[in-house]
Amino acid sequence: TLRERRQNKFGKVWEQSKVTTRLVVSYFNRIWQHSRFKTTAAQRANLADRCWSWHDIAIYPTII
Repeated sequence: TLRERRQNKFGKVWEQSKVTTRLVVSYFNRIWQHSRFKTTAAQRANLADRCWSWHDIAIYPTII
């Protein structure tokens, strides 16, 4: 029915939203460099020794 289709679509949209949010947070913490500090948030927190690239994000093992 139409109601079930909406619920299934909403579930898929929610899953996509979670993935997108994780990518944005990963970008901000590991790739984006602050203009004043010239380091990433992960580097300043001593969680990374260098600025990551999108390739590093893509191959990093994670559970979604």
